[in-house]
Amino acid sequence: MTILWNRRRILQAGVGLPLAACASDRAATNLTSLIDQDLNRFIGMGIHRSGSAGDIETAGWIENELRATGLKVRRDAISIDTISDIAAAITLDATQEINAFPQFMPLAQSIGQTIRGSLATASSRSLPSGAIAIIDKPIPPGAYWTPKHQAAIDSLARRGAAAVAYAVDTPRGSVFCLNRDARDAPLPIPVLIVSTRDLSLLLQHTDRNRIGALTLGGRSVKSATYMVAARKSGPGRHLIVSTPLSGWFVCGAERGPGIALFLSLARYAARQNLPCTFLSTGGHEIGHLGMDAALASELPGPSDTGLWIHLGASIATYPIPDTGPTRVFAPDSLKDVIAQTLGENAQVIDNNLAAARGETGQIFAAGYQRLLGFGSGHETFHMPEDLGENIDRPRLVRLDGQLKALIAGVFG
Repeated sequence: MTILWNRRRILQAGVGLPLAACASDRAATNLTSLIDQDLNRFIGMGIHRSGSAGDIETAGWIENELRATGLKVRRDAISIDTISDIAAAITLDATQEINAFPQFMPLAQSIGQTIRGSLATASSRSLPSGAIAIIDKPIPPGAYWTPKHQAAIDSLARRGAAAVAYAVDTPRGSVFCLNRDARDAPLPIPVLIVSTRDLSLLLQHTDRNRIGALTLGGRSVKSATYMVAARKSGPGRHLIVSTPLSGWFVCGAERGPGIALFLSLARYAARQNLPCTFLSTGGHEIGHLGMDAALASELPGPSDTGLWIHLGASIATYPIPDTGPTRVFAPDSLKDVIAQTLGENAQVIDNNLAAARGETGQIFAAGYQRLLGFGSGHETFHMPEDLGENIDRPRLVRLDGQLKALIAGVFG
């Protein structure tokens, strides 16, 4: 029987010991300080939408941090079309303004334009030509734009709608943006996302046959997002660690914990006698562009990879009530070592990696079966309000030590 993990090395790495023992040559307080500093630095960079100033600054910061570990680093640019200076709104009766956010990507010629038309429910049997169609009910939450969403917009465009507004049904009720591949055709008409409260207000105006004005302010620009890779060669099977860098808004709790863990694990792995590759990828919310670039690069093959850890969304965040236990994706071959090391951070180990959303499923489809994938939501996931308040920072520090113990157990 192949030994897939080493219990003695796990214990040596610090599971069940004081946190100082988990932090290698750093004191526990210094480790906590570093994680806090990295979280605060990321959040302080502001909007992390692909191609934005915050996204570009983050990629440069990650590159510098990885170089400081002594790993060999490269940063590859991925050209994209995006919108800068976004200011979207729907004005009612020429006085009451509802803030909104555009579903990406609108037609370039619709950016900077104002559309005036009758407010009408999307389910109306007779939709006025040039109407601003309001989707009648908030749609179910989910991270990704689907063919069903696309079919609904295409149908409304064919029926004569000039624009569409919709909301997503979430506990917070805020603007919630869905991920959509930038390589797909632009949407045929502008689509704006509003809060559930503002959706109710819009629907009230459809009953009165009111005229609204939908404004999609901004500039269509060419920019770049990045894939930053760091590597240390050596004999034996490789450790690969990946995390996305980008998202629609600040993404404090969505992206911050994964990035803080990513940097901490890179500093740790650089000091070990262990070949490793670290991948930080932009373009997440517009089609996983950075992960596509990473998988197309010269990576260790699946048979040469002892463990791939993908640090996805909302790690170590306070859970939404009634969402169940913390879940990770991993094969049965890693189940014992994960259960031994991750504890509260892996209460359910789901072996159906083929069904995993996000980059975890993408990595598995590329043949990497020794894969541990994190990814979930939290109360302000995909919302402008995600400024990091939902991060459970003490739990994040514990998970950092647990992941180092996991690496020691797998490669020891």
